Amino acid sequence: MARLTDVSLSTLRIVLVTMGRHNIAPLIGFIEAFIWLLAIGQIMQNLTNIMSYLAYAGGFARETYLGMWIEQRIALGIVMVRIITGKTADGLISKLKETDYRLTHLKTEGKYGDVGVVFSIDIPTSDLGTFLRIVKK
Repeated sequence: MARLTDVSLSTLRIVLVTMGRHNIAPLIGFIEAFIWLLAIGQIMQNLTNIMSYLAYAGGFARETYLGMWIEQRIALGIVMVRIITGKTADGLISKLKETDYRLTHLKTEGKYGDVGVVFSIDIPTSDLGTFLRIVKK
């Protein structure tokens, strides 16, 4: 159970650090390290019991998966979206600017003429659906 908890916290902590939420990440790191110490203490007390090793490794593997699942559900992450248009991207750029999305635009030329390349970083995972609807429209 200790590994189940500490790996989930580790995933959450990493996501928070990458998002720049430096105020809560150290607290989560403290709790994560404390739980890890409890778990490794149990292993050290039972060095001859192979089940301790298997439980520790199995808990780590299971919680790696569960941590990713939790992050997807609470959508704390951010994504970068790269859009390559079949024509100029002026209309798309205007609409994205109206909705306060940050972007970088490159005017390029493809095999069949002008092409727009738009990079938008720092899109919250929770907002990705809205962003993609704007792009598709």
